[in-house]
Amino acid sequence: MLRLLLCAIFLVGCPFLEVIGAGDTADLHARPGAVAAWEAARFGLFIHWGPWSQTGVGYIWKMMPGSSAEERARGFELWRTFNPVNFDPRRWARAAKEAGMKYVVFVTKHHDGFNTYDTQLSDYRITSPESPFARNPRADLTRAVIEAFRAEGLGIGLYYSHIDWHHPDGRFFARGHPDFNPTQVDRDPAAWRRFADYQLGQLRELLTRYGKIDIVWFDIQWPFADNGPVEVTHPVVRADVLKMVRLIRTLQPDAIINDRGTDLYGDFHTPEQRVPETGLPGAWESNLTITNERGYWYKGDNVSCKTADELIRTLVEIASKGGNLLLNVGPRGDGELIEGEYRALAGMGAWMRRHGDSIYGTTRSPFFDLTWGRVTVRGNRLFLHVFDWPTDGVLPLPGLRTPIVSAWRFTDPAQRPLTRTMQAGEPALVIGPRTEESGPQVIAVELAGRPR
Repeated sequence: MLRLLLCAIFLVGCPFLEVIGAGDTADLHARPGAVAAWEAARFGLFIHWGPWSQTGVGYIWKMMPGSSAEERARGFELWRTFNPVNFDPRRWARAAKEAGMKYVVFVTKHHDGFNTYDTQLSDYRITSPESPFARNPRADLTRAVIEAFRAEGLGIGLYYSHIDWHHPDGRFFARGHPDFNPTQVDRDPAAWRRFADYQLGQLRELLTRYGKIDIVWFDIQWPFADNGPVEVTHPVVRADVLKMVRLIRTLQPDAIINDRGTDLYGDFHTPEQRVPETGLPGAWESNLTITNERGYWYKGDNVSCKTADELIRTLVEIASKGGNLLLNVGPRGDGELIEGEYRALAGMGAWMRRHGDSIYGTTRSPFFDLTWGRVTVRGNRLFLHVFDWPTDGVLPLPGLRTPIVSAWRFTDPAQRPLTRTMQAGEPALVIGPRTEESGPQVIAVELAGRPR
């Protein structure tokens, strides 16, 4: 505790923080092309993991709101038994790559305040001498994950919670803590200063130690700082939010950041456990779980998992609406995923190896309310993902006004042309019977120009 407070005091006078003061906001947006490159990836892996993964009940929210002081104390002591002896990030990275994923987002600090990296600003960390895992060569879990996924060619994203139930000052500014009190920003400005500078110091560590970081993924938000493109209402908090964004842009100029508590400067929206009905304007990413039971954390080996076919349809739906899918796994306390998660990832990968080019680099569909499936677009080409195969073997394209040049089954190496026809005055394709391939089958359509 003393070490944490001394570091916070040191940071208050740190000249570096003066360099990243509120200042001009003209340069606080992502570099041109960074968001587009991330959108082209379409598919990433989310990993929620920490000491609370030992409980098997999706514990992170259960350890604080509505719990007794004794229950909270037990929750904060879980790190003393967190010893993930089966932690093998290389297996996770291989599974993600084989699933067709292009990036990972790993939890470096969740709401409980425990750090899965070797922070020097708190002893509440995986590398503390009191941690049973501290002597393991992979004790810095964040470094081990980054190195494993980078070796497989995946982009690197770091999750960081704006709130911290463990920090002695952060409890006043952390939703869910019984001491949460947004007015404390004005009632005790020194406490706010220590907590804000603690976060800035930790972000500086994360963004300078591990090489290139592609995504900074925040969760919840500071007081007065809403999700989405909303200007922070409190002047002191807003100044610190802008300082935080400038720090990221300075240290990792090619990184993008999400929309949670980042004022007007988040680069993408993050709907949680849902797919927006018609997508969202701008860049966006649905974060969903493989397991059906609510929560992003390990919830026991007997939870039910979505099938690969369900998840493939969800990925296609999201891509057709112009979004990305960040699909979550919750490793066990020992460091392994459950078999249902590995099985789902493998099933998605089998489909993505055949059809991935109909997802990567595509844009949202011009079609709405199709009865048979979803469409993605790349340039003058449509990819028709057929969920429900027409019984007569004829696929309508209602409303399409751009002439069709050619069409073929996506997995046909010979690209044998399909017959074009009209159905009820609208263009259609004769696609014949469904093959035995699993998952949505894809028809490629080359148009004479951009689809209208």
